Formats: sequence, structure tokens, C-alpha cells
Amino acid sequence: MPTPPAAPSPASPHAHGHEHGHSHARRPARPKVKRSLLGTGLAARLAIAVAASGLLWLTLHWAMRA
Repeated sequence: MPTPPAAPSPASPHAHGHEHGHSHARRPARPKVKRSLLGTGLAARLAIAVAASGLLWLTLHWAMRA
């Protein structure tokens, strides 16, 4: 009978079953979180760098004037 080959198809990784759809739905969400975290880290680093360079410039400017 052709029923035994049809039974393992939902469990097989090639079949478009619930498991396959679930992994596809979850995967795009993870890199987005990582990207946003990296983005915030980059923004924070840039802000710190700008603030530090600004302070250094102000200090040098004040030292030159004094």
C-alpha cells in the first residue's frame, strides 16, 4: 500500500511541514535583533568618540587661549 511512504513526510526535513515553517518564521527575527544591537553599539561608540574628540578639542582650544 502507498500509505507507509506518506507517513514520514511531515517529519522529514524536506517536507513543508510545521517544523519547516516554524524554523523559517523564527530565523529572520534573530539577525534583526543582532543588527539592532550592533547598530546601537555603533551609535554609542560614535557618540562617545564625538564627545571625546569634542572635549579634547575644547581642552586644546582653551589651553591655546590661556
